[in-house]
Amino acid sequence: MDERLRGALGFPRPPRPVVRAVEGGLRARARAVRLLPPRRRPKLRTELGHRTYRDGYRIEALGPPPADVA
Repeated sequence: MDERLRGALGFPRPPRPVVRAVEGGLRARARAVRLLPPRRRPKLRTELGHRTYRDGYRIEALGPPPADVA
């Protein structure tokens, strides 16, 4: 967290070794992930295929059919 957010939430400032360890760990993970092969399947839910709407859908067509107004 940056200084302003930490102050707004009332959290104490973490010790310098903890900050450096966390930042170093995140940088090491980033370097390791760069070396991995690309994913075969998407990880984001929005990029996964829809089992029930394989050919896509139109928003207007979703929902129950319109009731007959007599």
